[in-house]
Amino acid sequence: MLPEDNVAIAAGLAKKAELLDSFRREYGQQIDGRWWYSIVPLMPQLRTEIAVPPREGFRTTEARLEQVADAATNRLKAVLHAFVRQPGEEHGGWSFLISAIFDLGGASKIRSFILDKLKSELRRSGQL
Repeated sequence: MLPEDNVAIAAGLAKKAELLDSFRREYGQQIDGRWWYSIVPLMPQLRTEIAVPPREGFRTTEARLEQVADAATNRLKAVLHAFVRQPGEEHGGWSFLISAIFDLGGASKIRSFILDKLKSELRRSGQL
């Protein structure tokens, strides 16, 4: 949902100010005195279901999956660190503990789990 004062919404309404009332009636929801608009109904091309192409037409390699597993593992570590380093929160020692787990073999186990799951799912669907 986007508020009416969102740059994209406001710019469109400014161009066609005479449509404001009908636009609000058709697409808007008033919440706590502010008008909000769902994004999908504003984009007619997203209303209809999109046919998913056959999965077997999209293949990958084990080398590419290794890159994906590395990136996913690094992202998980970064997200966990961000959670425990939130300002105003007391997490005494959690950041150190997460680093220790990742540095003492946890990262390779997590990476291995991700890689095994990707490979098994993609083999099953004929994409590897």
